Amino acid sequence: MKHPELQYLDLLKDILANGVENVDEGTGAKSFGVFGRQIRFDMADGFPLLTTKKMYWNGILHELYWFVSGQSNIKYLVDNNVHIWDDYPYKIYKKKIQDSRFKIQDLSKEEFIEKMQKLIEDSDMRRNMGKKGRQTVEKDYSLKVLGKQLYEILRKRI
Repeated sequence: MKHPELQYLDLLKDILANGVENVDEGTGAKSFGVFGRQIRFDMADGFPLLTTKKMYWNGILHELYWFVSGQSNIKYLVDNNVHIWDDYPYKIYKKKIQDSRFKIQDLSKEEFIEKMQKLIEDSDMRRNMGKKGRQTVEKDYSLKVLGKQLYEILRKRI
């Protein structure tokens, strides 16, 4: 088996020679990729940490623990100063703003992070938001409200 560093460098050469350009719709950042390539490591030979680029070892350890423990909430990572996934919730939020069904305030990324931090720290706020969310669902989407529409749909199909 080829040394991990050489596998990585070969992959980079392949991407430069054959890669397809991808543009992130949210940020406009360009990247290049090739489909289906793999590099394999024998973990008996040690952890395949690359030396051709600077690695954030603390982040690697925390993200690996987070992943292996089956967590999906990024709070553990944020609490341990690992911010590799921070943009993902903001991207979801920005997509929701575009959907007219949701009445969501348009916040900058900094404002969004500030609000999320406050939400993480304030249990009363979380409880109140949950209560308001349940009230909204009851008011707008409950069977009591949508029952007539559902009845009409079923009546027409039977």
